[in-house]
Amino acid sequence: GLEGAETPARNLLDYRDTWWMTAITGLTIGFGDVYPITFLGRFVGCLTVSLGVMIVALLTSSLCQAIPFTVQERAALVIL
Repeated sequence: GLEGAETPARNLLDYRDTWWMTAITGLTIGFGDVYPITFLGRFVGCLTVSLGVMIVALLTSSLCQAIPFTVQERAALVIL
Protein backbone atom coordinates (compact mmCIF):
# COMPACT_ATOMS: atom_id res chain seq x y z
CA GLY A 1 0.00 0.00 0.00
CA LEU A 2 0.88 3.65 0.06
CA GLU A 3 2.59 5.18 3.04
CA GLY A 4 0.21 7.28 5.07
CA ALA A 5 -2.85 5.76 3.45
CA GLU A 6 -5.59 4.57 5.80
CA THR A 7 -6.45 1.54 3.70
CA PRO A 8 -4.09 -0.50 1.56
CA ALA A 9 -4.19 0.17 -2.16
CA ARG A 10 -6.24 -2.40 -3.99
CA ASN A 11 -5.10 -2.41 -7.58
CA LEU A 12 -5.96 -5.96 -8.72
CA LEU A 13 -9.73 -5.91 -8.62
CA ASP A 14 -10.65 -9.12 -10.41
CA TYR A 15 -9.26 -11.90 -12.60
CA ARG A 16 -9.13 -9.64 -15.67
CA ASP A 17 -6.75 -7.30 -13.88
CA THR A 18 -4.49 -10.22 -12.96
CA TRP A 19 -4.49 -11.49 -16.55
CA TRP A 20 -3.64 -7.97 -17.72
CA MET A 21 -0.77 -7.72 -15.26
CA THR A 22 0.48 -11.17 -16.25
CA ALA A 23 0.35 -10.39 -19.97
CA ILE A 24 2.02 -7.00 -19.60
CA THR A 25 4.70 -8.40 -17.31
CA GLY A 26 5.27 -11.46 -19.52
CA LEU A 27 5.85 -9.20 -22.48
CA THR A 28 8.18 -7.06 -20.34
CA ILE A 29 6.30 -3.86 -21.14
CA GLY A 30 4.78 -3.26 -17.71
CA PHE A 31 3.32 0.16 -17.02
CA GLY A 32 3.44 0.01 -13.23
CA ASP A 33 -0.18 1.10 -12.92
CA VAL A 34 -1.27 -2.38 -11.82
CA TYR A 35 1.06 -4.36 -9.61
CA PRO A 36 0.78 -7.09 -6.99
CA ILE A 37 1.02 -6.30 -3.28
CA THR A 38 1.19 -9.72 -1.60
CA PHE A 39 4.23 -12.00 -1.50
CA LEU A 40 2.49 -14.63 -3.63
CA GLY A 41 1.49 -12.03 -6.20
CA ARG A 42 5.01 -10.67 -6.39
CA PHE A 43 6.41 -14.19 -6.66
CA VAL A 44 4.09 -14.98 -9.57
CA GLY A 45 4.99 -11.64 -11.17
CA CYS A 46 8.71 -12.38 -10.90
CA LEU A 47 8.16 -15.87 -12.27
CA THR A 48 6.21 -14.42 -15.19
CA VAL A 49 8.96 -11.89 -15.93
CA SER A 50 11.59 -14.64 -15.89
CA LEU A 51 9.58 -16.88 -18.19
CA GLY A 52 8.87 -13.99 -20.55
CA VAL A 53 12.55 -13.13 -20.85
CA MET A 54 13.45 -16.80 -21.39
CA ILE A 55 10.84 -17.22 -24.12
CA VAL A 56 12.06 -14.11 -25.95
CA ALA A 57 15.67 -15.33 -25.65
CA LEU A 58 14.77 -18.77 -27.01
CA LEU A 59 12.84 -17.31 -29.93
CA THR A 60 15.68 -14.90 -30.72
CA SER A 61 18.34 -17.61 -30.65
CA SER A 62 16.18 -19.93 -32.78
CA LEU A 63 15.67 -17.20 -35.33
CA CYS A 64 19.40 -16.45 -35.43
CA GLN A 65 20.18 -20.14 -35.97
CA ALA A 66 17.70 -20.30 -38.85
CA ILE A 67 19.31 -17.39 -40.74
CA PRO A 68 22.13 -18.55 -43.02
CA PHE A 69 25.38 -16.57 -42.70
CA THR A 70 27.74 -15.69 -45.50
CA VAL A 71 31.39 -16.73 -45.34
CA GLN A 72 32.43 -13.21 -44.30
CA GLU A 73 29.79 -13.09 -41.55
CA ARG A 74 30.89 -16.47 -40.18
CA ALA A 75 34.51 -15.27 -40.15
CA ALA A 76 33.46 -12.15 -38.25
CA LEU A 77 31.57 -14.27 -35.69
CA VAL A 78 34.62 -16.45 -35.12
CA ILE A 79 36.65 -13.34 -34.30
CA LEU A 80 34.09 -12.27 -31.72
